[in-house]
Amino acid sequence: MAKSAKTSATIPAQAPLDDSVASKFGLTSSSTSASNTTTTPSTTVASTLTSSAPSRGPAATGPMIVVKINDRLGTASKVPCLASDTIGDLKKLVAMRIGRKPHEIMLKRQSERPFKDFLTLSDYGVSDGVQLDLEIDTGG
Repeated sequence: MAKSAKTSATIPAQAPLDDSVASKFGLTSSSTSASNTTTTPSTTVASTLTSSAPSRGPAATGPMIVVKINDRLGTASKVPCLASDTIGDLKKLVAMRIGRKPHEIMLKRQSERPFKDFLTLSDYGVSDGVQLDLEIDTGG
């Protein structure tokens, strides 16, 4: 039986970021060249990137609204979202709350047709406090 030799792996020290990488992520050269003995450069860069990153991407505009989702069985939940969110995005938020898959959910106003996934809440005139009905499409 052959002996297995243990090898010790060493992690190489990270090189400082050059100016092109720093400018790509919006960092100044002084923040990348200064070394801090208590934090590693990767944590410094990560904390700088997360603090300057937008919360929901470029579509995150407008005020937050709260939409009431009624399942017509006695349970209603309030879901915070943006008026610029699509119906598909709202379905994903509702699906996380009720434990269903988004494609099984149909959202609509009372006695109207189900909403299309690619249109936004503002396209349908959904504003703060509006109630939408939830139907589960069981496929059968």
